[in-house]
Amino acid sequence: MAQTRRRGRRKKRNPKRKLIVFVIVVLILGIIGFIVVSNFGKAQRFIGSKLYPIKYSEYVDKASEEHNVKKELIYAMIRTESHFKKDAVSSAGAVGLMQLTPETYEWLCRLRGIDYVDGGLYDPSINIDFGTYLINYLYKEFDGDEKLVIAAYNAGPDNVKAWLKNPEYSSNGKTLTNVPYAETEKHVEKVLDAEEKYKKLYFSEE
Repeated sequence: MAQTRRRGRRKKRNPKRKLIVFVIVVLILGIIGFIVVSNFGKAQRFIGSKLYPIKYSEYVDKASEEHNVKKELIYAMIRTESHFKKDAVSSAGAVGLMQLTPETYEWLCRLRGIDYVDGGLYDPSINIDFGTYLINYLYKEFDGDEKLVIAAYNAGPDNVKAWLKNPEYSSNGKTLTNVPYAETEKHVEKVLDAEEKYKKLYFSEE
């Protein structure tokens, strides 16, 4: 005798239940989206503060005021030159946070009428003070052209002056169209980029 199969009844779809689930999902996603958007700026600033930190602020503030140099530029220089390592020494013998050579330090001491301190470049207060003084000096040498100032800080003012006289590198004797040292060109780009980041993170009025 053939067995008869019972067919299971299909459950009827409940459109109301489906709509409720959909609304709940949309609400949850909306809440998550709102939290993400509202905290996006804070997250950006947090990440930015780790990549572009503020250190030795007491010395930077003092040097900025005394030598009339923007804080964001000082921090950008320190970050690019040494990544805030006060005992950093380059292959060329540049020392400390703002990577000054002992010869440059000695020259600046004579220029300022200040006693030379043996090992002074390892002292953050001295290094930042003299590095910032040098930036101010270069601003005067190059009529406030920041790109030339940064290039001269890296390659030396005599080299930059020679480049400005060379039509291969300067079309008007005042600005550089080409930088013959690839290292200096990259250095200028890094400092300017870091300066912009510091300005937006800490010194912008927006």
